[in-house]
Amino acid sequence: MQQNFQSAYSPYDGDIVWQRKFDRWWRKFLSHKSELKFETTYERASYGTTVRGYAFNGFTLTIPRSGPPPKGTPTLFQWAILIKSDGTVERLPSKTVYSAR
Repeated sequence: MQQNFQSAYSPYDGDIVWQRKFDRWWRKFLSHKSELKFETTYERASYGTTVRGYAFNGFTLTIPRSGPPPKGTPTLFQWAILIKSDGTVERLPSKTVYSAR
């Protein structure tokens, strides 16, 4: 997550604008989702095992990076897959956990 904020807001190595932006986002995130545990979970399902984990979608970056501000909204989501008894894998719908700029 931090790398995405750094790439989006600080195109130069010495620039620390990204850190303030990330810190603000992280505080807002924790105030809404402080109980969240970033663990991959496994649970039995009628056709196999459901596996759930978390992923982060950040900003869509522009080239050159010094151009317009980054597009998009940083979003934490929970992904899920079903590993079936026959060995096949099915992607299940993702769920947005937190989305804010």
